[in-house]
Amino acid sequence: MKRTPDARHDVPWPETEEPSEAVSNAIRDACTRDLRPQRGLSAGARWVLSLLLPGAVIAIAGGVKALGRHDHALTADALGAAGWGVVQGVALLVGLQAPPGRRIPHLARTSIVVIVPVLFAAHLGLLGSHHLSLHEFLHAHLSGAVDCALQSMLYGAFSAGAILLLWRATDPFTPGLSGALAGMAGGIAGAVAVGLACPDDEVWHRLVGHGLSVVLLPLGGWWAGRRWLTP
Repeated sequence: MKRTPDARHDVPWPETEEPSEAVSNAIRDACTRDLRPQRGLSAGARWVLSLLLPGAVIAIAGGVKALGRHDHALTADALGAAGWGVVQGVALLVGLQAPPGRRIPHLARTSIVVIVPVLFAAHLGLLGSHHLSLHEFLHAHLSGAVDCALQSMLYGAFSAGAILLLWRATDPFTPGLSGALAGMAGGIAGAVAVGLACPDDEVWHRLVGHGLSVVLLPLGGWWAGRRWLTP
């Protein structure tokens, strides 16, 4: 059966009426009132602040307490803190400073997030002066390590959060990976701060109490980065 054409198709569209000049000016004025030109921080400024804020955490949380230490391991911890500060700066420089799309390859940035915590754990293990059995550590020394781990996570989370806020809404392509880099940098800051404050140089204590933040905070940073770093 042949369908009858709909007569409504032949009805002409009504012509749109442009608002008057007065109305257009009023709309424009309402939309642009109180606008001020603003310029965000440059990538270089963000990178510098990403080092200064965790550095302040290390100085306040770890450096002040380190003044009361007189053990032989303090010099090694201080040198280690300086060295890992350099590593932190380089990781943030190559991982975040360049604009999205022009950063080093994804695999290289992922390798930084994986390899640096492994190297940090090896550093802590090598600097330990004595090594308890795992059984003795769990039954007699775990509480002290947990206390240091909580402090390290707290200082590290604060540092990582500050870095994430500095780079907020700047990565449309790999926000999770950039967040993991920020979390790793914050974890290093927390671990170094606790390492300066704590004189215990037993291997298990250092790995659990001082190094756990460098492993866990990149995971938290990946989650936070997907929410905070996406424009």
